[in-house]
Amino acid sequence: MPMPWTISLRFAASLILFIQSTASPVSAQVPPQRGVRLDSTVTTIMGAARRGHFPDTPAIDVLRNPQTYTEVTRRALADSATALAITSSRDEWSAVYAIGASGLDDRHLGGQPDPTALDRLIRIHREARNGETRGNAMHQLLAQPDVKRALPYVHGVIVSGLGDDALIATVELSGFAFRSGQSQSAGRIEAAVLLRQIYEADSLKSPTAASYLCRIAGGQKWPARPMCRGRA
Repeated sequence: MPMPWTISLRFAASLILFIQSTASPVSAQVPPQRGVRLDSTVTTIMGAARRGHFPDTPAIDVLRNPQTYTEVTRRALADSATALAITSSRDEWSAVYAIGASGLDDRHLGGQPDPTALDRLIRIHREARNGETRGNAMHQLLAQPDVKRALPYVHGVIVSGLGDDALIATVELSGFAFRSGQSQSAGRIEAAVLLRQIYEADSLKSPTAASYLCRIAGGQKWPARPMCRGRA
């Protein structure tokens, strides 16, 4: 049996993306082009995506600015980015990041949060072909201001999922609930309660997710459960 800390290459890649995305809520691989008015139409953005890179900075500008871009344009871009993330066999983290950033309550991003972002991220996680894309969607949905609404979905992924999806959801939810140095923002207490309930139910199907949750339980000094026997 692999040790609890043994993880797949795919999960390792997801953790790298996790670290990159938590370094700053506005970080992106493509730096903002200050002083340049980008052509941010749906055709231009998706044309760049088809050539191999989804341009997240101009996409976020479109999605968050109803005063500048019409409802039709913003919805068309959001639908196109969602479809790309779902259907692509590649890791479309830039598209997922743009959708996630569009929903954040962050004045540094400018404009207004898109209230449809959370539902789009849940759909991407549920339907995306690529595992890294699903992992990034899980991270982004737990950053949304209405994250409490996502917790029932995350619960289902953890207790019913197998392999990396359940493990990544467990890692992301525990990081959201217990990460040191961060205030107890909306949803963190509920996330911690949910993890404790999952732990006490002994109902995880994924051995790797169960092993990780047992490690979290040890750090939180929760009473030992039968599922943790032999996993220490």
